[in-house]
Amino acid sequence: MNTELKELDSIVLPQQWQTEQKYPLLLGSVLSFRLDRKRNLHMIICHTLNNGGWADADKYVRIGMDYLWFRHGNNRDFSIVQVGAGRIGTAGGADVNKIRAAMAASFLPVTLFIKDSDRPANIREISPRQLSKPEVWNPLVGRS
Repeated sequence: MNTELKELDSIVLPQQWQTEQKYPLLLGSVLSFRLDRKRNLHMIICHTLNNGGWADADKYVRIGMDYLWFRHGNNRDFSIVQVGAGRIGTAGGADVNKIRAAMAASFLPVTLFIKDSDRPANIREISPRQLSKPEVWNPLVGRS
């Protein structure tokens, strides 16, 4: 995700949280939402929308993934999408190979999901009422 939380295709964040957010979303930050009793959604802030905004995205993905490993250990199964391979990453010059190498080097074991461009994605949209107020962690101030 980008630092401005823009270009969210199917997720709308709780409006009240957006206006109450105290700290800027720094690169490497992690937003964690509770979806239900068993599932969470984590967003790793790894790029900006500026020119060159994907520079060092691999480092920020690694920081976010290692935080999740530190916070949750091996108590959960984690899945991740191919970060940087979508339309925003492609247009912004994301280095998908470096990002995948960072994922592989992270302590957090994950299952990587790669969208097959020949098959339409079957993604269940998440409605705003399903998202909790997120727990936010960033590399400078910790959890808020």
